[in-house]
Amino acid sequence: MSIPSEMLDGYKIYQTNYPPPSFLFDGLLAHGLTILAGRPKSGKSWLTLQMAIDAAMGRPFLGRYGIRRAVKVLYCGLEEGPGRTSNRLRKLVPQADIQLQNIVFRYSLRSLAEGGAAELDQLLQEDAYDFVVIDTFLRLAKGGGSSRDALRSEYAEVSQLQVLAQRHKVAMVLVHHTRKMAAESGLDAVAGTTGITAACDAVWTLRKQASGESLLEITGREMEEQALGLRLETGEGFGWRVTGEGAEIGMSEARQEIVELLTDEAPLRPARIAEEPRERRLG
Repeated sequence: MSIPSEMLDGYKIYQTNYPPPSFLFDGLLAHGLTILAGRPKSGKSWLTLQMAIDAAMGRPFLGRYGIRRAVKVLYCGLEEGPGRTSNRLRKLVPQADIQLQNIVFRYSLRSLAEGGAAELDQLLQEDAYDFVVIDTFLRLAKGGGSSRDALRSEYAEVSQLQVLAQRHKVAMVLVHHTRKMAAESGLDAVAGTTGITAACDAVWTLRKQASGESLLEITGREMEEQALGLRLETGEGFGWRVTGEGAEIGMSEARQEIVELLTDEAPLRPARIAEEPRERRLG
């Protein structure tokens, strides 16, 4: 939401009914600028493409976060070409679907230093997009070495995108990287200065766990912090799926079966608890 320039007293603000936050995917992806950060090969691009497909088809993301209708998507894949996109689309969508026409792919944009924000602004004026993906920030940001004023520079760059997202009332996801050897999580793991995270509306960080699954941590101005356990299925039904949420994350399949068993059939003897999950798997 843009901040009004006039001065308002507290009583007037209190008495005014402002619209609630607007979401593309309910409770997960709000309109505005979201940064999705992760290490190379962590599956960020698969996640954003899966999001784009679900938005274009009007179906819940990850099977649980609803969307009100099919929307038009602008996907700026600045580190790939049509051939790579085609291969990925065919894995995520086994049968051709006419609704894929709702996604428009673009493979180049001028850097922000060379007028990239104005170019993107023009694209958003020309067509009624609801969802924009930019993969990646490094390709869009200006080049060059380190700067003594890096924080201010990165804040200004990301702010240009945040302003565009708010002006055009779109949900925009900007793909970025996390630090190479970061022990931190969440905001602290995002590569670059704090100017990057300060300028956006939400931050998602994706990182692999020792178990082989991944953890998606979500923090934003318009929502409570969330954590999702994810697994990238590579066989039939290719794509990301949720394996747990909050306290469920990291729970083994056997422990999950025990929790479900106790929920459905408690109380049970310990020996029966040990036997039942095995019987469920065999049955």
